[in-house]
Amino acid sequence: MPSWEEPYITLHIVWHPRCEESAAAAAHLSGHFTRDLYSVEEMGVDVFEWSSPPQESPVPPTMDLDSGDAIVVVVLIGDELQRDPGWSDYVVDLARRCRSSDTHVPQRRLFPVAVTPGNLSTDLGVQALRWHSWEPDGDSRSRRLVREVTYETSRMLRTMLVDAPDLTAQMNKVRVFLSHSKHDPIGEQVAKRIRDWLQNDVQLSVFLDVTDIPAGLPSDQVLEQGVRDSAVLVVYSDSFSSREWCRREVLVAKETDRPIVVADCIEDLDERAFPYLANVPIVRLGSRRLNRFERVVGRLLDEVFKNYLWRCRTASLRHDNPDAMFVTRAPELLTLANITINFPQISVLVYPDPPLGLRELELLDIFRPEVRSFSEWMSEAQR
Repeated sequence: MPSWEEPYITLHIVWHPRCEESAAAAAHLSGHFTRDLYSVEEMGVDVFEWSSPPQESPVPPTMDLDSGDAIVVVVLIGDELQRDPGWSDYVVDLARRCRSSDTHVPQRRLFPVAVTPGNLSTDLGVQALRWHSWEPDGDSRSRRLVREVTYETSRMLRTMLVDAPDLTAQMNKVRVFLSHSKHDPIGEQVAKRIRDWLQNDVQLSVFLDVTDIPAGLPSDQVLEQGVRDSAVLVVYSDSFSSREWCRREVLVAKETDRPIVVADCIEDLDERAFPYLANVPIVRLGSRRLNRFERVVGRLLDEVFKNYLWRCRTASLRHDNPDAMFVTRAPELLTLANITINFPQISVLVYPDPPLGLRELELLDIFRPEVRSFSEWMSEAQR
């Protein structure tokens, strides 16, 4: 049984010590991926920074690219790095090692970040993230870099769930399904603004509404399949809970364990809050705070990342424990009802830590299957 205490994915951040812009971007990245949300104990993400060479050495020591199941190396390439032959050679060697064709080593991915225009990034043999062409504000660029790295790492993790991923599988975009009500002006307005923002920022594929349904196909089946294949962003406006199809989209997303984030756009009143929007992140947006799109999208990308990471980390456990189901979020009554009906062979449901409270567990324990947090399940399995 794999050790949950060891990192599953190791993130290495590399930058030249004299590049202040790269240092600021590195601080954003490191701060994001060292939060409790991604800690080694909870989700298995470990972060290392490579900028200060040891004494009497012009470059950092050789990087260990064998620790963990997945390795991501982010190299921030500014003018200082490009003009330093020792650092340039160090980065070129990193790129060569990350391209190893040895199938017995961890999955490796190098993300060059072109902080300033130059030729080194094109010499590494992989496409670079073009920091220098993004928003002029440094903090905005750093926040976008966090989103881009989160997104591209999620795509890497997705390919690790496929037995033999080809280049097409690696190129496929992550799709976002925008669930919204057209029966109040806020829902549709915000959904369209988010769609436009998404397509200009991280290059996600967006499924908005009936305009994305091919002619001649049954709309209800296409919409449900769209949810099953997507991360779901709920634009929760005043009329959302009253619309049958909005509720149906949420139920399909919950039943298929899709990543979900709710953008709270309530202006006045929701007469009957839909109960199955529980146990997912809710970000306050509103119709007058549209500058918070990046906060909403960033949180959705976090959920996509966590979803693929959890599935990767539990893949071998799923194979070895056919009576257990590993779900990506804390369960609720809908989760148990779905499993009871569709998966009668499942006897235990395992969810990510932290454990639920005692009163909530007492309610869930009335039903089958048994409910355990991951740490509780591991403790019982090792007895």
